Amino acid sequence: MSTTSRRARAGLLLAALVLPALGACSSDGSDGSGGAGSASGGSSSAPSKAPTGSPFSMTITGPDTAEPGQSVTATLTNTGRLPDAYRLQPDPFDAVTIPSPEVRLAPGESAEISMTIVSVPVLVRVQSTTAGLGGSAGVLSIGSTG
Repeated sequence: MSTTSRRARAGLLLAALVLPALGACSSDGSDGSGGAGSASGGSSSAPSKAPTGSPFSMTITGPDTAEPGQSVTATLTNTGRLPDAYRLQPDPFDAVTIPSPEVRLAPGESAEISMTIVSVPVLVRVQSTTAGLGGSAGVLSIGSTG
């Protein structure tokens, strides 16, 4: 194999490793807080046009406050150019029940995520499992209404 061919392959490998990792840092474009959820009982919508920008990015919207025992819904949207898979992880881990904590979305697709609040405050971290390093893609922070 020629030196030029090796360099070209090394460049492609580097791009394949770095670009997804950079995309995993994208969030909803605000302070990183938003909603989270589960695919159970949810609906999804088809994209209206092909997303542009980062290959891996997302938005998450949901309630800012809730009370223990309350069921809430959040919306997770893949705003990236490529399909992605997400894992929802409550912090503390037992503060929210999420029936389906893993969601796969095509570019532009959304899923409604159902959750039952066990205790507040709670953070629901959304982790991209496709974007290389599995970095945090967003966080939903839910506090008490009182």
